[in-house]
Amino acid sequence: MIFLEKGQIFSLDFLISLVAVILAIGLIIQFSELNVYNKKDNQLFDETKRVAETAGNLLVGNPDIACKLKTAAGSTISNLSNCVVVSAISKNSLGIPSGYSCKISGITVGDCPASSVPSGENFYSVSRKVVLGGTVSKKDFDNCINTPTCALPERDVVITVWK
Repeated sequence: MIFLEKGQIFSLDFLISLVAVILAIGLIIQFSELNVYNKKDNQLFDETKRVAETAGNLLVGNPDIACKLKTAAGSTISNLSNCVVVSAISKNSLGIPSGYSCKISGITVGDCPASSVPSGENFYSVSRKVVLGGTVSKKDFDNCINTPTCALPERDVVITVWK
């Protein structure tokens, strides 16, 4: 017995719903891919920001690169925060890992040349005001605090870090 039915093998409703389901799956995949990319980009930015902030904090607070406050007799009283010995500054002393590049403007540091940041890179910049020195006498220090003129040169230093 042969059944002769007058119907369609695939109904038009089925084809339209199949196309709608495929488009929905494609949109979900695209949305999830964008979400993963944004999370990865934000993670890289947060890591770069953390490295730059650490470098800025170490610039003004690392005792290895800080100026020494000395008495008239020459004995060291303490390290001065925000006073730096430029020759002692390096990428390592600022805590910048080897996978990162840096640019420091305002002072010259061999590891971090004052070159331009490559376009399209995630970068973060921090600015710190520092005093340039080496050994600072107690007399010079007191003059800077108590009088409007200070013999110690100030600089605005901008540290830019990127990966």
